[in-house]
Amino acid sequence: MVLYGYRSAQSRLLSGVGPNLLRKNMDTGRLRFTTSYAEVAEVGDVHFRCAGTPEAADGMPDLSHMHAAADALAPLLAARCSIVGKSKGPVGMAREAMGQIGAAAPAGGQVDLAWNPELPREGFAVQETLRPDRFIFGVTSDWAGGLLRHVYDLPLAAGVPRLVINPESAEMVKVSADDAFLATKISLIDAMANACEATGADVVELAEALAYDERTGGRSFVPGPGMGGGWLPKEIRAFRVIAMSLGLDSLANLRGDVDVSNRDWLAWLADLAREAVGSLAGKRVAVPDVAFKPSLDVREPLTQERTTVSLRDPVGMPRAARAKPGQRHTHDVELTVVMPCLNEAETVASCVRKAVTFLAEHNIDGEVVVAENGSTDGSQRLAGDAGARVIPIPERGYGNALIGGIMAARGRFVIMGDADDSYDFTALMPFLDRLRAGADLVMGNRFQGGIAPGAMPALHRYLGNPVLSFTGRLFFRSKIGDFHCGLRGFRRDSVLALGLQASGMEFASEMVVKATLAGHRVEEVPTRLSPDGRSRPPHLRSWRDGWRHLRFLLLFSPRWLFLIPGAAMFALGLVIGVTVTVSPLKVGIMTFDVNTLAVASAVTVIGFQSVLFGMFTQIYASEEGFLPQGAIVNRLLAVWNLERTLLAGGLLALAGGAGLVAAFAEWHGARFGQLNYESALRVVIPSVTALILSCQMILGAFFLSILGIRRTEHPGMLGDRASVLPGDELPEQILGAGGLIAE
Repeated sequence: MVLYGYRSAQSRLLSGVGPNLLRKNMDTGRLRFTTSYAEVAEVGDVHFRCAGTPEAADGMPDLSHMHAAADALAPLLAARCSIVGKSKGPVGMAREAMGQIGAAAPAGGQVDLAWNPELPREGFAVQETLRPDRFIFGVTSDWAGGLLRHVYDLPLAAGVPRLVINPESAEMVKVSADDAFLATKISLIDAMANACEATGADVVELAEALAYDERTGGRSFVPGPGMGGGWLPKEIRAFRVIAMSLGLDSLANLRGDVDVSNRDWLAWLADLAREAVGSLAGKRVAVPDVAFKPSLDVREPLTQERTTVSLRDPVGMPRAARAKPGQRHTHDVELTVVMPCLNEAETVASCVRKAVTFLAEHNIDGEVVVAENGSTDGSQRLAGDAGARVIPIPERGYGNALIGGIMAARGRFVIMGDADDSYDFTALMPFLDRLRAGADLVMGNRFQGGIAPGAMPALHRYLGNPVLSFTGRLFFRSKIGDFHCGLRGFRRDSVLALGLQASGMEFASEMVVKATLAGHRVEEVPTRLSPDGRSRPPHLRSWRDGWRHLRFLLLFSPRWLFLIPGAAMFALGLVIGVTVTVSPLKVGIMTFDVNTLAVASAVTVIGFQSVLFGMFTQIYASEEGFLPQGAIVNRLLAVWNLERTLLAGGLLALAGGAGLVAAFAEWHGARFGQLNYESALRVVIPSVTALILSCQMILGAFFLSILGIRRTEHPGMLGDRASVLPGDELPEQILGAGGLIAE
């Protein structure tokens, strides 16, 4: 699949869909991005035209982007292909586009046109592309219909219904009948809500009762603040203009009533807000998801009440700022304080109140999140009453709780700390100051800030923490003095990009190690550790969790786990072996002879094998992306490529074989009788060692080459060839198509 798009198309798609799904297909060559119409025309049998059709000033869809894409592509179409429309517009534009493209394309009448509208629900675009309610194929030839069947063969084989109709009917399905009917249905249940409000009935119960009637159906019969979404109101207004142009006044009036009903709910929302909090004057109101709901403009009635409206959206803030420059815009709150919690009823409320006080006293736009990990002592209620947002995390484990809390955080920065009252949540400014200054991760250091009597067991203070922190500094060249401090702050986006996975206490080490390997700016501030306020034992298990930390450090450092110990053993065995091969080595009263030579041979072989394992591990981990490229391994591979290693291994095998031939000749000279073993073994042991090393070298070289093979596929060999043309925005259909091809 080749996607034509803007320079930011790749990053925009990667942030909008599961990055692993897209990355996997980009790595294999099945998905590419290009800005070349010529490349698209050359490789594509099916071209999906997904240009945006925004609402024009007269209410009609703006087709200029769609026409521009067709004008650029058509002169390059020299072979038979099919152009599949996805864009929304007036009925008849498919035939118009066919004439436009056919006249300009060198292939002429061999360019078929089809219309394949998608009807995704909000938040389910990819899912409903992979498994929609039905497929609509508006085609002008059996050949075009066959291509679409091939594109969607997986979901069709899974039983998704397919309806083959003419292009005009396909356009009507999307532009008018489907959107218009859905909007009418939503507006109807919203209008019924007014009647329920006046009579004392419950509109939710009403909707549930109506859902059992097959004539009405229950899907989308959900009362709420208008029909929502950016596309339904636009389609209603466009359809109303089209109906008026066709002289269908009654239909146009019906669509107008639906639009007015939807807009009335904006004022109703403001009324509900006033009922809840009284006068809205001076209040601060947050409006989320402004990118996806531009038409649900609840901001207007609120701003008339002299409120401060804060617009929030994960990705749509630049556009919101341009559209509403006079209103406050924030990507999110500045700081989230995250606390993992498992049966912390004695202390969690105190910790939350301290964090809330800190935010208020320093006028910080922040929140407190308690990642609740299955407490049975009422911690959830206590945390909520103290002012925290409680997030249930069903997967047990310190790491799982923190990952869940970090993902739920709304702040640009996150400070995490244990909910056992051992850290002072009113003294977080040093962390926040460093984060504001540009640090990615700010660690607390309890050894610099002070450890109160009884706050840390002697085993942890004098053995566990110092040894593990020293190991981390040695293995990963980190400058952090306290790897396992539970109080630390970080940029939320930076930490989420690390792909943290540890479920237990080793999560603390994983964060520091991966941030260091990723080249993040990691800093440290003193922090004080106090005795916790719990009467029960801590969740930490000294030896078990200490081993899990050490195991993690070893697994993420193949250099120290394999390479350095292996190289030391190989060098030691080789030096001793060469020395003893020449003659027995005497040190004082001790004599090192052929027995020592046999041990040295074993040490040499084990060391060499350990070095190979280090190289295997480093290359595999680098290819899979969870470790950066190893400088030592890269230098070794740059010198010892496959051919050179095979040559060296071959020469070593010849040397070993020659030694064995010489030993056999000596045996033959003794008429295959008794030998002088001190002399004979000085030839046999080095020869056998050379043969073992040569085999390991040759086989290892081939395996290293296999690990280094890139899993790519030439674009010309792809079975599913398709292209997507640009518009002023990349629509959700592109994401769905990418997911389909990937699966």
